[in-house]
Amino acid sequence: MAKTPSEPPGSAGSQFFVVTSHNAGFGAEYALLGEVSEGYGTVARINKLASPREVPKQPVLIEKVTVEKG
Repeated sequence: MAKTPSEPPGSAGSQFFVVTSHNAGFGAEYALLGEVSEGYGTVARINKLASPREVPKQPVLIEKVTVEKG
């Protein structure tokens, strides 16, 4: 859960990255959660919103994610 030390207890949120490149440059301290198995068209639309810094130029709201143990 992403949280800064100045945030009060119980206020943590979550953050994850949808990565579309083979080498995103994340170090070993980042956990690999999984891969997109369907709905890649949505990932492609998110990718089209990317700025030169590779972050979306507008907010992207993901309403539902399903994580299944393989």
